[in-house]
Amino acid sequence: MIVSKVLPQACLGLAFLSMIACSNSDGDSKQEPPPVKQKEVPPVKVLANCPNAGLAHGESKLIEGYSQAVVSFGESCNDFLESVKTTCFDGNMFSESDKILSETCEMQGPKNCDEAGLNDGETRVQEAYLLNEVRFNESCEDIKTTQTLTCTNGKLTNDQPDYVFTECKSAEPRNCELNGETIKDGETKKISVYLEALVAYNESCETHKRDQTYTCEDGILTHDGPEVSYPGCKQEDAKSCDQITLENGEPLTHGKTIEETLFSTESVAYDSECRSGTRITKCENGEAIITSGAEFKYTACQKQEAQNCERVGLDHGETSNEVVYKLATAIAPQTCESLSGNIVTTCINGTTKVSEDSVTRTEFPHSMCEELQPKNCETEGLNHGETINLEVFSSEVVSPALGCDSVKDVRSKTCVDGKIEYSGASLTDYPYETCEITTDCSDVGLNDGESRSETLYEKQIDLSGECASAVKTTTCNNGIAETTGTDNQHTSCKAIALSTQYWVHAEDGSFTPPWETDNPTTVDQEGINPSLETTACEVTSREAILEAFNDDEINQLFDQAFGFGATQNFILVVSDIGSLNPEVSGKRDRYPYFWHWNQSKQVPALSMSRFDRGSWVWEATVHRGTCYQPQIAEMKRYLKYIIKNRLEKK
Repeated sequence: MIVSKVLPQACLGLAFLSMIACSNSDGDSKQEPPPVKQKEVPPVKVLANCPNAGLAHGESKLIEGYSQAVVSFGESCNDFLESVKTTCFDGNMFSESDKILSETCEMQGPKNCDEAGLNDGETRVQEAYLLNEVRFNESCEDIKTTQTLTCTNGKLTNDQPDYVFTECKSAEPRNCELNGETIKDGETKKISVYLEALVAYNESCETHKRDQTYTCEDGILTHDGPEVSYPGCKQEDAKSCDQITLENGEPLTHGKTIEETLFSTESVAYDSECRSGTRITKCENGEAIITSGAEFKYTACQKQEAQNCERVGLDHGETSNEVVYKLATAIAPQTCESLSGNIVTTCINGTTKVSEDSVTRTEFPHSMCEELQPKNCETEGLNHGETINLEVFSSEVVSPALGCDSVKDVRSKTCVDGKIEYSGASLTDYPYETCEITTDCSDVGLNDGESRSETLYEKQIDLSGECASAVKTTTCNNGIAETTGTDNQHTSCKAIALSTQYWVHAEDGSFTPPWETDNPTTVDQEGINPSLETTACEVTSREAILEAFNDDEINQLFDQAFGFGATQNFILVVSDIGSLNPEVSGKRDRYPYFWHWNQSKQVPALSMSRFDRGSWVWEATVHRGTCYQPQIAEMKRYLKYIIKNRLEKK
């Protein structure tokens, strides 16, 4: 496109128009620029469509086809139907997949079983054999069966697959072979054999010779002799002793002897002599037997030289005398000489030996010693060696009746080379250097003349339902705390009203509990004769209850329960089930539990809500003479559960 007019608002930025001024549109005269020839634009190529596919350039569609043109009998062509996205680009169709799909699909017909001569779906029943041949005295009937062959789409099935032969015959009787000789079936022969194929040089084959009778039955040879025998026998030659070579280079032959001068050792110590002797060896069938002088084994013997002690720098026989010290420093009046000792060492054939009168390096570990002047203890005002005695006390404050002398002792303080060392009364037992007499009783928090009374309980847990208490009075009298009244020790007591019931089961597992009577008003225990084991279990159970309440966590849980109005009544139930198993001991299981019983005169039911009435139940079980108690962990779990529910309901 050629531009014939330049807009008045435009300022051309081309270099060759840089001198042309831009004019405004207020009517002033303006100078037109020369026309600019535009570059010719090449014609735009129009991309072709795909009319055969009915698509324009850039359009896409899904083309369906089959991944297999032919499928096996029984398969569905729909299982091989797929879709491929194709796109038209400049007259050509392009696919996103390299698969070639077929427009049609055909299922093949069923295959026949040509190897069996059966068409698809046909069945044939025939006789078959496990083997195609049996031994001479065996029958093919014993390995015959009737099998059914079925052809299904070219696959042949057989209900007796191990029977693969359609014919069977009995084999002819077989002959036997023995040492190259044929023994016919049914024939018997007597043959000489040997029990050993090879005997020693000093044995005879005749001693091993036997006559045996052989019988052939259908190729199997049997005989009446031992299991292992040989057709021939050979006597070994006596062996020479190849390990012993004579001076002529020949080995020592069987029965010959050789004498040698040898030594008992290869070497001896520097202070010993080599010992030699004659050894006589005889050859017995390849074995060299020493008949005398067995202790002489070596052809040469060397006398060793005495070894030096190079590690300590001493020659053999040389002795050193080393001065050593107990301490590295000697503080006056000590001297290094008074702290010294000697270690005398002698070298004997490479080994050092310390004399018996030498000192040990453990006691005298230092090789040098320096004499020093001792230091004074200037901060304590003591010179080295000076000692002062101090009065010390086990208590800082005592009563007038005791007096400070009763708690006084003496501790010595000595200066040793600038350090203070103590002796006498220990710092732990007598930590105070001053003592004061007072009439107050600070150990019990009372001043002189003051008194304090407190109520104390006989027991921390009382199962009678009432806590027995008494008053204890403490008075401070001139620094001495005096007590009057009770010897009770417990500052608190938990009253538990505990009653006992015996549930005794009959041998058949039944028993008549009080809640099964008509309108009971009391728990009737009359007529129940508990065994000694049952009454002993009651005693053990009461001890177990006391032990449970000594558990801090259980005490806290019951305090919470009592705090929201739970009953403080407790029943100890001792259930005697005799020798019965717990799971068959009547209507209800009688394992040991801790639970809550709302109405003690009605059939028991484990309470999970009404704890302000009824009783807590500690149920122990006597089984075959053994007393079983509830588990403390289960007791805690039950209490935590009911307290949690109570708190959540608030």
